[in-house]
Amino acid sequence: MKLIRSHGVAIKNPTDADIDGAFEDAADHEDAFLMLQGGGGFIQTGGNFPDGLVVGYEEEGRQFRSVNEELSLDEVKSLFKQYRRGDRSWKEQLEWREVETKGAAGGCSGTAAALVLAAGALLWVFVL
Repeated sequence: MKLIRSHGVAIKNPTDADIDGAFEDAADHEDAFLMLQGGGGFIQTGGNFPDGLVVGYEEEGRQFRSVNEELSLDEVKSLFKQYRRGDRSWKEQLEWREVETKGAAGGCSGTAAALVLAAGALLWVFVL
């Protein structure tokens, strides 16, 4: 299991206390995200800390996103802790929708396409 933070180093085999600390730190940064990888998938969150969070997860190559995009910090911390412990009941606490991961960008994932577009925008702003 690995906890990946947008602001800080990744933590291998995180504890519940590590998750609490990562969420506290993320709340202090604009555009922060957290991802917990393990068990062949991941759970991730981002948005407006502390009460405008969205959660996504991947398992068996399929990605899902919470229908509610205004989740609280405490709700999401609880999901991450359950995921870390292998308690699969976290999925039953929210309504999910599947996210299409193949788009018009030659079959690459939506994330990869977004990164390519962001890199192009930065190139445009800083070089041209």
